[in-house]
Amino acid sequence: MPVKRSGRGRRLAPAFAVLAAAALAACTSTPTPQPTTAGGAETACSVLGRIPDPFPAAPTGQATSPAYDINLHRLDAARMTARDGARTDPAGGPLADALEAAYRSLVEDADVPEGQKHLTEARRSC
Repeated sequence: MPVKRSGRGRRLAPAFAVLAAAALAACTSTPTPQPTTAGGAETACSVLGRIPDPFPAAPTGQATSPAYDINLHRLDAARMTARDGARTDPAGGPLADALEAAYRSLVEDADVPEGQKHLTEARRSC
């Protein structure tokens, strides 16, 4: 015996088809290119503002401390953000250079006073 279908299902089918087509189109369309912004320096300065002045030194006899590690990661984030921003806005170059020098002083040379000097220079660039 055939199943009797109500008229309601027949009316909803075209609506579902339209919704499915719209969803498929939204998923397969190409994204709109985003304009480049020169916000790298502002963002880097914001992150730099979260790093204490003076930069925390590792406790004597220890290679590192939680405060040192956290602020070193913040410095790395500020450094990379400033470097990225300087690619689109050359005015951010001095900030990027100062943060790079501070990072190298602290990580490669373990020279906190030299790193502090470069951080002060970076803060002036902000």
